[in-house]
Amino acid sequence: MAQFLLTNIDRVKVSLDLDEDGTHDDYLELLIENVSASVERWLGRGVQSTSRTELYDLRDFQTRVYLRSYPITTTTSVHHDTNRDFGASALLTASDDYFVDTRLGVLHLLGEYEAGPSVLQVVYTGGFADTTDNFIVAFPEVVQWVDQQVRHEFQRRTAPGSQSETLPQGGTQWTGEVQWLKGLTNVLRPMRAPRVA
Repeated sequence: MAQFLLTNIDRVKVSLDLDEDGTHDDYLELLIENVSASVERWLGRGVQSTSRTELYDLRDFQTRVYLRSYPITTTTSVHHDTNRDFGASALLTASDDYFVDTRLGVLHLLGEYEAGPSVLQVVYTGGFADTTDNFIVAFPEVVQWVDQQVRHEFQRRTAPGSQSETLPQGGTQWTGEVQWLKGLTNVLRPMRAPRVA
């Protein structure tokens, strides 16, 4: 699956005040992809709202399973099968065997199920938005900081790991490696998955 992008090149070019013929487009697209992937890893959850089929391990007496992407739009099926065939006989019934906290992405098992690796299969749709455009509309503050992070990394492209460099155009000095902007971390913190294994 291709990386879900949290902004688009047109927005980033506006933030950089670039009126050009596309000279830097490939590099900007790579930065957008890398920043988007980094944000998704830091959040600890899938961002794109899409259909997912995921396998989960179960421990003895486990009653909660933390799904990887939420909020949950739909839960299509939940199977428990120690043989990992996940046929019709292994299908669990909503309300009788489990229920899902759609806001937090927690599958609550109502009963005891045999433990084992990859014995639970969950098919569901979850995530923040189905397209980049919808993410931009729904989370404008996050997208603004993603734009700024891409801009920051683009401006540091000639010296990403340097200790210091004075630029002739304005005397700007860079020190240390490229880090996330503090504003990006602050705006993402409420969205981060508060998960316990």
